[in-house]
Amino acid sequence: MRDNFYMAYLDNATLSLENAEQFLPQIMAVCKELQDAFGFVTARLVLDPPEYSGPPLSADADLLCLQIMGEQNVSLIRPLAALPVSAPRPKPLLETTLQPGDAVYVPVGVDCRQMPGSSRIPSLYALFTLQSSEQSLDLSLNNFLTDLLLKKSLSSESDEFFRHAVTKAMRPDMNKENPSPDALSLETNLQKASAELLSKVTAKDFRKHFDARMEKLRQEQLEGAKQVRAAPEGPPHVTSKSVLRIATGVRCKCAAGSSAAQFTRGHETMSLNIAPTASGLLGRLSDGKDHIVDSLPCDDPMERICVSQVMLIKGCFELGGFRPPRR
Repeated sequence: MRDNFYMAYLDNATLSLENAEQFLPQIMAVCKELQDAFGFVTARLVLDPPEYSGPPLSADADLLCLQIMGEQNVSLIRPLAALPVSAPRPKPLLETTLQPGDAVYVPVGVDCRQMPGSSRIPSLYALFTLQSSEQSLDLSLNNFLTDLLLKKSLSSESDEFFRHAVTKAMRPDMNKENPSPDALSLETNLQKASAELLSKVTAKDFRKHFDARMEKLRQEQLEGAKQVRAAPEGPPHVTSKSVLRIATGVRCKCAAGSSAAQFTRGHETMSLNIAPTASGLLGRLSDGKDHIVDSLPCDDPMERICVSQVMLIKGCFELGGFRPPRR
């Protein structure tokens, strides 16, 4: 639980960006290419820290996992949750190592487990949802029939029956062996109303309704991306190409491999606990000169950005460019 995701990542947390296609045009382009075959595709971007070992991903929809940065050893296996303790453990359906550019298909109901690895850089991958519950047959048919009823395309008798049948109380004598007159009337009206409803249902209309729902989702997706682009810019943020330096009037002291860094402004000194992996970065910036973030020594490129951003927020670093004169 941190104030920002930079600190969360430095605490070894996994970062996840829902609806990633609305923020990244490259991901949106992939979604659009897949939509011809799957109707509507959305994406989630996931960043795991180095040597990540967490719970398996249980696919609740058909997924396409695309590796973007780093690598991960994955194993696709049937879930163990529903198996008795005495049942034999299922064997992996697939074991492979995903490298940048590789993709693997994860069917719904299959667990995707990340096996231990030795990568010293984070693993960045995109999860494309190809077949979600919105595209399932039962939900699509439910939406189609619901809209059909709401359009009042049925006779007044059938429309009234569907609106009020669920409010009729069931009595003990309403059974097949000894049906009451009320039960017989309810059964008759149900068969009549259902037959009229089914007469309005065609495969062509069902497909047209499904396509219209997918088009609406696609338009909402594009509108979300438009709103993201139109959003006002937030505070300054660090990228790999940013130029950084120690803030004006601040001195930094950090030895290689140290777990602490000292920042001094005037007669005040502040000691910050750091990961030893960030000591080289802070030591390089201690010279007071401008440095491109991408050139700072740190094995993990995401840690390099997060440490730089946190130091910028704390006022220990400043972005390069114009430097105000010293007083």
